[in-house]
Amino acid sequence: MALFLVATRDANDDLDHELLEQFPGDVLRIANNQWFVSAKMTTKALGEMIDSGEGGKWGDWVLVKFGNYIGWHDLDTWDWVELKRSENRHG
Repeated sequence: MALFLVATRDANDDLDHELLEQFPGDVLRIANNQWFVSAKMTTKALGEMIDSGEGGKWGDWVLVKFGNYIGWHDLDTWDWVELKRSENRHG
């Protein structure tokens, strides 16, 4: 599965609920307006699931597929990322 960062301009509880419903167990909210998503799909396919092309359903948002990363965050965040990367290597 690929790892993605979804970010919106503002906090978005509705998008949080939508992502958790679409990807149970594969979403980690890291801030009020940012999520990591683990999904077996392309960036385009995930983007179309998030906003079906109507534009603006969730306000301004951006989706980034990532493989390399660096930063400071809660240990739980890095544990989640490593778990999902491990699942990708072994599953």
